[in-house]
Amino acid sequence: MALTQDFLEELQAEYLAEDVPIDLATMSLWTEDEARAYFESGGEDLPKPPPSCDPVLSGLLEEAGLSHLTELLISETLDGLVELMKTDRASFLPHLKEIGIKLLPERQAIRDIVKNVANPPMGSKMEFLVKYKDELAKWPWTTVEAEKFIVEGDADIMVSRPSKKLRKYMVRDSGCKAPTKGREVLSGTIMNGTVPDLVKGTIVVGDDESWACDSPDLRVHIYIPNTMMDNGTYFQGWVNFMEMTPLQDDESPIPCKEKSEYAEQRQIQHWFERGYKQVSFCRAANEVMKSKDPTMNTREALNPLWLKVRGPALAYLGFKPTMKGLDAFMASRIPEEELDRLMTDEDYVALTDAHNRIVMMMQGMSPARIPDAMATRGKKVVDETYNADEAAGEEGEVVAEEGGEEAEGGGKAEGAPSAT
Repeated sequence: MALTQDFLEELQAEYLAEDVPIDLATMSLWTEDEARAYFESGGEDLPKPPPSCDPVLSGLLEEAGLSHLTELLISETLDGLVELMKTDRASFLPHLKEIGIKLLPERQAIRDIVKNVANPPMGSKMEFLVKYKDELAKWPWTTVEAEKFIVEGDADIMVSRPSKKLRKYMVRDSGCKAPTKGREVLSGTIMNGTVPDLVKGTIVVGDDESWACDSPDLRVHIYIPNTMMDNGTYFQGWVNFMEMTPLQDDESPIPCKEKSEYAEQRQIQHWFERGYKQVSFCRAANEVMKSKDPTMNTREALNPLWLKVRGPALAYLGFKPTMKGLDAFMASRIPEEELDRLMTDEDYVALTDAHNRIVMMMQGMSPARIPDAMATRGKKVVDETYNADEAAGEEGEVVAEEGGEEAEGGGKAEGAPSAT
């Protein structure tokens, strides 16, 4: 089981090592003996990491269907392969053959991967993998997403017509900030003073949603009619999803089901995992935990950040992207006993494993170590079989939030592993 903040703080006090820092995301994966040695040595004795492939390189190999070559590349780094490509390209393929990669197509595939890393296309996933490689190495379960619709200047912001596959959105009550040129929040706003204000109730169309890397926000690429020129052109830009409400094609709200069954619960888990595994979320979660007020518990500190992930998922199921919307979704779930009767063992494992991974990632921690799902089947309240004190270190608050024993903003919803 992963080490918790509370347990690490107890060891810190036991060895009078208050000046020795705690990095929960890293130290949660240590053994107790490793943590004791660390505090006893004043932070000098760090566990030796087991031999492993460069985590970014490993992820690229997996995406390319070459994960079976990972062990052969343990001695290599992505930076080292890029340097070899740049300085001695002729020896690149022979070098891969020397370390045991026998098949020419596999050596060529690795060459192409490294070539893309050396000169990544603008906005590609590769560009962000390279840019954030240090954080991705520190938190190897995290990821980044590619950015579409790259603009290089103001002239690219105005387009003659939007793409064909469009989704409709309505600006929420709070209104919408000026769109930015790129997906990243720091990319700068588009042509200040020329784009119509996006006030409450405005309907716009968009064609892409992806997670920013510089902030934990799901961003939407939208088109705004150019009403100043009235020539059929549009401004394109990016806004925060949380400032929008997705609509159906006829501009009506997405209906929410009275009963959220297995399919809906797995669907929301899929959305949650996508958001919580973003490197931008993990960075933000760790920053919150390092700077949180000692009087606040984990749930209180992280709730605003969690809502950035929960909100879009709730909206696409027809619920409000708020804590009250979360309460409403949890209240809509079919009773635990009924759900348990309907699930096969395979269904149960998928639901429970996803739940336990989510609980860990919500705190910016690795989801690699989770309880055996089948060991919990048949228990009345599944959440209680996963030791929330060990996972969150604070009276089960994270599992309660994720599992539904108590949801801020109102009611109670008895636990099932499906929880949000």
